[in-house]
Amino acid sequence: MRRLHEALFKTGGILVLGVFIYSGCSSPEERFAENIEQANVNLENGEVERAISVLEKLKSKSPNEPQILEALAFAFVQAKEYFTGAFYFNQLAQSFPSKTDYYLYAAQAWISAGDSDSAIRDYEAYLLDNRTDWNTWQKIGDLYLETRQNSKAIHAFSNSSQLRFNPKLELKASSLALQTGNLRQAEEGFSRLLMVEEEEIARQAHLKLVTIKHKRRQWEEVEKLMVEIENRFPEATESPELKQVNADIMTYQKAIEQEQKVKLEEDDRRKRLIEQQRARAEQLARARLAAAAEAENKPEEPEEVPPSELAIVEEEVIKNEKAPESPAQSLPTPPVSPEPPLEKSPFEKALEAARQIASTSSENAISRYWNAINLGDSSGVAFFELSRVYYNRTQFKEAEMTALEALRRAPASNRFLLSYLQIIRKTKPKPEIVGEIRKFLNKYPQNADLVLLLARIYAEPGGDTVAARGLYNLFFEMAPNHPEVDRARYEARGI
Repeated sequence: MRRLHEALFKTGGILVLGVFIYSGCSSPEERFAENIEQANVNLENGEVERAISVLEKLKSKSPNEPQILEALAFAFVQAKEYFTGAFYFNQLAQSFPSKTDYYLYAAQAWISAGDSDSAIRDYEAYLLDNRTDWNTWQKIGDLYLETRQNSKAIHAFSNSSQLRFNPKLELKASSLALQTGNLRQAEEGFSRLLMVEEEEIARQAHLKLVTIKHKRRQWEEVEKLMVEIENRFPEATESPELKQVNADIMTYQKAIEQEQKVKLEEDDRRKRLIEQQRARAEQLARARLAAAAEAENKPEEPEEVPPSELAIVEEEVIKNEKAPESPAQSLPTPPVSPEPPLEKSPFEKALEAARQIASTSSENAISRYWNAINLGDSSGVAFFELSRVYYNRTQFKEAEMTALEALRRAPASNRFLLSYLQIIRKTKPKPEIVGEIRKFLNKYPQNADLVLLLARIYAEPGGDTVAARGLYNLFFEMAPNHPEVDRARYEARGI
């Protein structure tokens, strides 16, 4: 900077000095305004070094004057001294927290200086109070991607696209999510792009979404998407991305056809067997009627039976009495080959892998539970078990989120509901917990567990003892044989 000052005074010092001499007859405020104006004129004329010299002289007299610091910051940026400009913008941002735009200017200066980490830091500070700035979300997303912070990049791009829908940015975020294994977010993003007007974006969204469905073995969804691709992008059906999908869908269709064929054959065999049994039963019934009619018309004559044969006949009668023969049993039973054990689905295998280490390595178990969830947890079981792992690790917010996902998939599950209500006792204040329980109690008025839970909350110190007694009595009426009834009676007596 000393060199800049020397150059300034050699080339234009007379002009600057004239300003200060001429200003000597004015008031301090007027002199300050005139010098600021002179610096602005110098900047407009491209005389950046001269402007910086004027401003630094002013700063030496008023080191904390924001107007001088701001002018200096812009002057240094114009002089391509980006580090110094960013430093002044940071100083202004810390001195005037309400003016968050200084963080934005600082970040832009850091980018020009090639310091991505500092730019990210200042963009993050700016976005704390400007979360609706879609353009800045996109810029920080690019920086996250540049510094290989992929998860943060996905989050930033998604925020930007939600604030101002941008199909290209949505495709970028979803593709990045797919690359990093976040199938759920990738699936949601590609699904939003299926109906966009931009043909190439819609085509890529279809192709990538069908690969996700293919990976999860969701064959009905794969078939549906393949029909859409064939109708809208017929040339894409032969693309390399779909080669394996086409092969597997054909195998799936053949397996379905074979399964239907076997089912039809089994139905036919069952029908033939029923017809045979019916015919045999009718034949036996006719034979019995004929024998009875003949016995009525012909008097019985005692028959001499040797003792040895009599013993054999009695033995057969005893056996027949013990195991009477039915028409169905009289037919030969076709040999039935034992059914092979059902192969576990990818989801079941992933869930089993998570369960095996849940009690010994909860951190690895969390990762494996998410693998299972990415394969498709329609029952909510994986979310439920993952919420218990989070709860045991005292990660209560994560536990609440996953418990809610489990309950959303199986709203009628009392086990999921009670687990969720147990978890929110760690995350919500008591009035909100009571409100949640009452909401579910209105939905399930016969649920005695909810009545007991509400009674226990009211019975806590500082609670409503009258309401607690009433709820305990209601619980005793609703569920006299409930496993908790003895403990509940003990609790009620202590109110």
